Amino acid sequence: MNRWWLSRFALAVVAGAGVAWIAEVRAEEDAALAKARSALETVRRLKGSDLEAKPALKSAIARLAVQLQGQPELVELVRDFHLTNHYPAILQYVLSHPAEPVAGEAMRLLLAESPEQVRAGLSQTNQALPLLTALGNAANREAVPLLQPWLAEAPGRTLTERRT
Repeated sequence: MNRWWLSRFALAVVAGAGVAWIAEVRAEEDAALAKARSALETVRRLKGSDLEAKPALKSAIARLAVQLQGQPELVELVRDFHLTNHYPAILQYVLSHPAEPVAGEAMRLLLAESPEQVRAGLSQTNQALPLLTALGNAANREAVPLLQPWLAEAPGRTLTERRT
């Protein structure tokens, strides 16, 4: 009976340490994200600056974009500073959060600047549904030609498949 209690106690100590470690890691991630958002506030004031003429600013904004990956603020940063090399990260955000209002904004940006990435994503089965959701939320005329094939009757596609 004593061994049973001892093993339970050891398990509780290990579990408690694991939870504390996870909380600490989470707090560090939250602090880093808060710092990145603070930097974004500063960078917003520089919108319209010529990044090619200011390499230090360009590298700082590139680092900030990396820190903001997976966050809605990345869409604004990429749009305002024309960070074309971060379009794949924008597409990943759309795939992860297709119903978010920012995903509609991201889709409008991608349709205007990099429609080939949207078309390529629609051709992949695992990406089609989130992209279609975001395209519908984009409320953009450029999305209509991409949506039409999915809405029209097609041989081999049932009504249920077209609805999803």
